[in-house]
Amino acid sequence: MIHLQNEGPTICPALIMVMHNGKTNKHGKTVLSGCIRNKIVELCPIMMCSSYMFQRFHNEGEPLLTFTSSGEWFGVKVLKTCNNPTTEWKGSGARMADLAGIGQDQIRRQGRWNNNSMNGAYLTGVPRETMRTSAGFPLAQGHFYLPRAILEPPVELQQKVFPWTDQWLGKVRLGVAETSNSAISFLKILVTFRVTFLQDAVFMGIKYPGHPIFINPLFHDELFRQFSSDLQAAVIENEGNDLVNMHLRTAVPLIAQRLEMMQKVFDAENRIRDEQIKTVIQHLSDISTDRAPVNINVHIPGDIRQPPVVTTDFEAGPSTLVSERPLPVVPSSALVQSESNTTVGYRFAMALTLPIVWRE
Repeated sequence: MIHLQNEGPTICPALIMVMHNGKTNKHGKTVLSGCIRNKIVELCPIMMCSSYMFQRFHNEGEPLLTFTSSGEWFGVKVLKTCNNPTTEWKGSGARMADLAGIGQDQIRRQGRWNNNSMNGAYLTGVPRETMRTSAGFPLAQGHFYLPRAILEPPVELQQKVFPWTDQWLGKVRLGVAETSNSAISFLKILVTFRVTFLQDAVFMGIKYPGHPIFINPLFHDELFRQFSSDLQAAVIENEGNDLVNMHLRTAVPLIAQRLEMMQKVFDAENRIRDEQIKTVIQHLSDISTDRAPVNINVHIPGDIRQPPVVTTDFEAGPSTLVSERPLPVVPSSALVQSESNTTVGYRFAMALTLPIVWRE
């Protein structure tokens, strides 16, 4: 387990597999392959490995490993049972990488299908591009951002996962147990698994609360409950602070600032509009339920060619709504002159009916 540098703002642990021989490694060269944490928690290979180890040593009661000598733990299999998974995993991984646009050179290196002398005898670096795209991140370097990794579990909670790890790691380093690079590397993997497992378990528990792994008392511990609550709150608080938005604010701050100002203006206008709609609805409710009086004033100008004006007003609580709307223009055909030519009368082209009053 190593931490890849310059992969992004989030610490990027990588699980590296070291192979010295095999049917695709005829030169006996040290060949590396690996994976990083997936953006989607349920597809994360590191989550799967750490959960598998937790299930074995915490839930199934498998005897704890001892590292006094290499012979005590070298015979323990990482995968206890398998049905030729290598070919299946390599095939599906190659297809996923191809769909993500990875070049054949990177796919060959990851699957160790390159048999040319340069790849077999000289190249040993891990195929980072394939690892990034397989984990759901862009091909280019520097985009590794994992929201569920923004908060690290408290040390006291970490020590409840693989609790014997610290003891044996100290003994191996002090020489009390047999000094072995393999033992130190394996124990360091478990130390890293503590952090990643607890972070992943928070969101796996939300999606799959009935999974058998969650019967362990650890997940009912107050420390885990508090960490779960804090991590979920931190993820929500940092929502929108993903790497794309961070690059946007850094590269084009003026555009980002302008968009933010426009959003604030839209929000303010929406709030004002909502208040206006509520006021209108309240006024209409007051009128329809007789809680507010309605006055209708008809003003007839001296010049009969000018349209009459109807004014309505009412009071509802502290506010007053006044609307003014002219009646339809009286056509000349509506003018009626009496036989004596001394009295001029008129009639409206449209009767003043209840719907008109309601609209007012």
